[in-house]
Formats: sequence, structure tokens, C-alpha cells
Amino acid sequence: MSAVPGDGRLQPWETVQSAADGVYRTERAAILATLTRQVRDFQLAEDALQDAFVDAVSSWPRDGVPANPAAWISTTARRRAIDLMRRAQAQHHRAPRACL
Repeated sequence: MSAVPGDGRLQPWETVQSAADGVYRTERAAILATLTRQVRDFQLAEDALQDAFVDAVSSWPRDGVPANPAAWISTTARRRAIDLMRRAQAQHHRAPRACL
């Protein structure tokens, strides 16, 4: 971790990386299990969780690391899973009409 020499403080990207790594190592399995139970689809839960980590790495440097990064990841993953399910359902309903 490179900080200003003698400063002892982490750079913003290092703080983000450290927070995301910590959540990934310690909370990922529990978040994935909970999300899988909620959406009843392991692949959907895994995709949504990975998207949440991507969102975290892109938004935390701008907005700051939240007070509870694991809760942020969990909420973002759940919302992403809901979005993905809605999109799939909408495509399913539109598909028969597209063939006419």
C-alpha cells in the first residue's frame, strides 16, 4: 500500500480496495447464501453479487466507503437481482409477440 512517505494514511483507492477485499473474504459466502435463498437461483445470485462488487469499486472512490460495506454490497446485490429477474420476465412476456 503506497501512501505519501511518512504520512501513514491510505490513499482513497487503497481504502476502497481494502474494504472490498475485506467484504469479499469475510462476508461473500453469507451474502451469497442469503441472496440465493431470496431469489432461489444460484447463478442469478452470483451474477448480482459480482455486479455489486463492480459497482462498489466504481462508486466508492467517488462517494466514499460506506460505514457498513457488507450491508451496502448485500443491498446492492439484492436490488441488482430483482432488476435482472424483472428484465428476464419482461423479455419472456415480449418474446411471443415478437414472433408474430
